[in-house]
Amino acid sequence: MSSGDAAHMAESAASIAAASIGAVQIGEDGKPLELSALKASISEQAEHVIEKIMPRKVIRLTELYKNSKTSSHDALEVVKNGALANRGVTQLLEVLKVEILELIQYLDVLKLWVQLNIPSIQDGNNFGVSIQEEIAGMLEAGKNSGLGFLDTFTKYYATRGKLITKLNKYPNVDDYHRGIAELDEKKHLLLRHCCLDLRNNYAVLFDMITKNKDRLEKPRGLSNHISSMY
Repeated sequence: MSSGDAAHMAESAASIAAASIGAVQIGEDGKPLELSALKASISEQAEHVIEKIMPRKVIRLTELYKNSKTSSHDALEVVKNGALANRGVTQLLEVLKVEILELIQYLDVLKLWVQLNIPSIQDGNNFGVSIQEEIAGMLEAGKNSGLGFLDTFTKYYATRGKLITKLNKYPNVDDYHRGIAELDEKKHLLLRHCCLDLRNNYAVLFDMITKNKDRLEKPRGLSNHISSMY
């Protein structure tokens, strides 16, 4: 490549970059309008999650726990190929899968909302920022808890499938029947615990967010007086 070609390419690249920069519209807050629009949209979504979704989920998951059967032994049924399926476990599992996916979605919105409100780094008056970081960590922990439950669902089906395969091969071995029943019973108990765990995540996060909402939105907009976040 000649020096002239290189210079021409550099000039073209500079022109493209300048055009791109010129296309970015800046709002009154000094930030690109696209970012400001995103922040406004996330703030609106976060407000809806906090004020509407979280209280409803606390009630919903409490009712789901209370209404779930205390035992899974009476929920076995024969499905295709003669395999036994535990209707009580599978129904509760599918309901909770939806609940967990929704939890992850809502917590992602709330975490982004908190992060978009974190101010520039400054010396001093960072108490509000530390609260933002603390709650962002709690939101991430709640999300990871939900992902962990989803992983156990996959392992349950894999383990149960192996037992069903052995049961079909050795139908007269009582231990395989008992093994499946015990696996279902254990999974049912864990699913009921999952109901409470999801409920508690919503309740604790709702409590923490509402108590510190001003600090989350404007961490340096308050006085320098330091008080407890709990």
